[in-house]
Amino acid sequence: MKILFLIHDMSKGAGTERVLATLSNQLVEKGYEIDILSCQKGYKSHFQLVNSINLYSLEGEKYSNSILRRLANILKIRKICKKNSYHFIVFVDVALAIYLPFIKNKNTKFISWEHFNYFAITGSRLQKFARTLSSRFCDAVVVITKDDYKNYTANEKRINKIVQIYNPISISKTMDKVTSRENVILAVGRLEPQKNFIMLLDAWKQASIDLNDWSLCVVGEGSQKTELELKIINENIENVFIKGYSQDIKMEYQKASILVCSSLFEGFGMVLIEAQANELPVISFDCPVGPREIIENNVNGILVQNGDITELANAIVKLALAPDKRKQLSINALESIKEFDVDKITQKWEKLFLELLEKK
Repeated sequence: MKILFLIHDMSKGAGTERVLATLSNQLVEKGYEIDILSCQKGYKSHFQLVNSINLYSLEGEKYSNSILRRLANILKIRKICKKNSYHFIVFVDVALAIYLPFIKNKNTKFISWEHFNYFAITGSRLQKFARTLSSRFCDAVVVITKDDYKNYTANEKRINKIVQIYNPISISKTMDKVTSRENVILAVGRLEPQKNFIMLLDAWKQASIDLNDWSLCVVGEGSQKTELELKIINENIENVFIKGYSQDIKMEYQKASILVCSSLFEGFGMVLIEAQANELPVISFDCPVGPREIIENNVNGILVQNGDITELANAIVKLALAPDKRKQLSINALESIKEFDVDKITQKWEKLFLELLEKK
């Protein structure tokens, strides 16, 4: 069976690209032929792929005009699809489903894979249109969370087929025995408004009063880097480090003692699962959507009322001063994340493929 994944840029080092690499590698092990097509750049994957996976690019970066870029993309996509007989084309982001009407492959099934939550970018007319297009004309829409499954079914009048499948993680390849940790609170993500690091700094400013020998380490790059650095200086927030992008995020997980997610919203929350897989206890705002499906409060992590800075600060202090609780949360998390293991998730994708092939 041959599958084409269409993604914005496979050379990026974000969660969507990591998830696609994990799933693609596993599908190859199962005997599938995988091609990955990036809309721009993407001739090299940031994350390791098995050698048999073919990487292609539409080279969209060559066009400054968005209309010309999309027209060129359409011609190139059609050429690639004509040359290859794909059983499935998967749009890795519903926005890419705008190319669906221009791909004329009678024997190909189309899947739109939602990586945001339904309400995350409702202001984008293109995104709205792509969601409706996906729901009505793709053979299936895959959403990550149960909450988003409800959001789609409640707001889209017509959906051919919708399936909820969690993002995968290679647990067996991730877990190593961690021998020592530092007094570090870790936050990981793009330095963008969605990740809400401004509010995390406000919480840390309160928490650090009681945690003199602890530090906050923020790993990531983005447009808010200067704003965050100025806030740290102007408000004299101590023991904070904006580290930038890390080439070894696993080391960051295994060095820290707590991970905090302060996002305004998530599509899922892969950073939470990755942290848990590395035996790192997690604290998260109960934002839409994702964290509440990963964290059972005070069992395998801590959920904080969304946007409550003081509650977040208190949760950080309490967990930092409770090593036994950190250990118990980690033990419980190692059991709960088995639900997201790539073997189980790949089986769900395979089931979807077979169901769609059987459907005339």
